[in-house]
Amino acid sequence: MACKVTRYDCTAQSGDISRLGRDADTQLAAEPEAFKSIFPWKKQCGDYPGHIHYVSQSPGGVICGWLTAEWKNEKGQKYIYLNEITTRRIKDELYGGVGQRLHAALVDEARRGGAEFIYLYPLNPLVAEVYKIWGYTKKRPEIAHMFFKVSSDPNRAVLDSLMPPHPRTVTVEAHEFIRDDPKLKALLARVRRYIIKNPDLIRELSDAVMMASSISAIEEADGVPEDERMSEENKRSIIEEVLLKVPKAGRRTRKKSRTRRTRLRRFRRT
Repeated sequence: MACKVTRYDCTAQSGDISRLGRDADTQLAAEPEAFKSIFPWKKQCGDYPGHIHYVSQSPGGVICGWLTAEWKNEKGQKYIYLNEITTRRIKDELYGGVGQRLHAALVDEARRGGAEFIYLYPLNPLVAEVYKIWGYTKKRPEIAHMFFKVSSDPNRAVLDSLMPPHPRTVTVEAHEFIRDDPKLKALLARVRRYIIKNPDLIRELSDAVMMASSISAIEEADGVPEDERMSEENKRSIIEEVLLKVPKAGRRTRKKSRTRRTRLRRFRRT
């Protein structure tokens, strides 16, 4: 009983999108362990109406997985960015092959539409191994993104745009985020030169800034009540954890709350 893959257009199929939203709410209540989230199109159709949405659903209406992607025409090439692909975790008769069928539908669209390649950002090494099996490859050791060739490889301009940020740019972004905390600003000033010379710490600091900056949007998308959302102080402490890895940083005496640690686990997504 294979799940059928269907492409949805936010503008032309608003009624179907509403139905999917109701189905997703019902399914998530019945089997909360199946997905972290199974209705991204409810928000993304409003915020990103140009995105591609594929949904895999069983004949009985069970949502087996979904894929969200975006067409791009930049740097002299036409290509697709695969934002997210997720499948149901419950291993029953619907399990297996869902991700591959969703991806195959996207590849078909890429070929019909004249895309030169599809690219994505693997969230961890295990996922990267799966994408290798599907035909994705890395193009530069410094770039974490992987590419699926449809007709051409990405050109130099595309690859250059995906290179990791310059170390000084990362420290500037960190400073901007913690600028209202004088003690953290002083800590960054003390360790800045050491961090700039350490590629591993630069990557960690870049990830920390990105995480801290995106928490509000994630909480809003997940429907977290206002009084349960992470405080600005706790968001800044995500950056502080990286800064304190520098030997010369010293230790701050501020107590980290158990509540913050519990909430933070939600954002360390794989």
